[in-house]
Amino acid sequence: MQYQTLQFHSYVQQGEKIRILVDEIHGHHPAHAHDDFIEIAYIDGGRGVHILNGREERISEGNLFLFNPHIVHAFTADEDAPLRVYNCLFQPPTLDYSFKNCKDFVDVAYHYLFYSLYSEDDPKDYIKLTGVSGEDIRLLFYEMQREYDSMENGYEQVLKADLMKLLIFIFRLYKKDNRQRQNAAVYKRLVVQEAAAYIKAHFAENVSCEQLAERAYLSVNYFRKVFKEITGMTMIRMLQNIRVHVACDLLASTSMPVERVAAQVGYDDVKFFYKVFKDSQHMTPGAYRKQYRVESPPKSD
Repeated sequence: MQYQTLQFHSYVQQGEKIRILVDEIHGHHPAHAHDDFIEIAYIDGGRGVHILNGREERISEGNLFLFNPHIVHAFTADEDAPLRVYNCLFQPPTLDYSFKNCKDFVDVAYHYLFYSLYSEDDPKDYIKLTGVSGEDIRLLFYEMQREYDSMENGYEQVLKADLMKLLIFIFRLYKKDNRQRQNAAVYKRLVVQEAAAYIKAHFAENVSCEQLAERAYLSVNYFRKVFKEITGMTMIRMLQNIRVHVACDLLASTSMPVERVAAQVGYDDVKFFYKVFKDSQHMTPGAYRKQYRVESPPKSD
């Protein structure tokens, strides 16, 4: 099959990372592949045939697709029912997760979906969902198109937020669809990876299971269970391990008072810091510094 390879920059202005298109397809839409971007396509109306890597399948209103780059596909509309297709085109770096309340869940959703595409035991060229309710997603695409067309102040941030909503929407449908191949182990591992990354980045702050569970849109009890299952330790134990490791570095490499070291790694209660440190290292912070202190090299004349 002959096809055209499309470049993202041909659709957008320089520097943009999201594009919304609405196509009315009459007859045949030529075969093409995306070289450097991902496509989400929603069939809002009509009927026809989707041709993907030479294979044909019937499509109709309520079908939603998530396409990888480099997948060759084309649409052909039925003569009496032209296709109306919403498209969201984006590059993965667009998802910088600048929206605090949905960062972890979006990241897990995104990677779980793409694991489902790339799974070694069941690789897919695309994800297809059927029977998708039109009103919610239609309004979401409409808002994205309106923001892109108007390009008012802050439109890029609105597009990112709506793209996150769209990915969450697809993720939820995919998880509920019994026809899709599910992998609970991958989902759990991704949840814990995101939580661990947050702990490492914010270890000096007041990090709690409740906070991490909320970021992952999970109940606290389920989050605790999954975290222990994947890591073999509690979230509190991981946090303490990280804090003690950083404290050891500070004790060995600086002359910072122990009280300040404790504060630097997130402990306002110095007595509690001493207890946690001694339980981990089997010696006091002072003894650790005395044994492992790295002396500064003498200054040259």
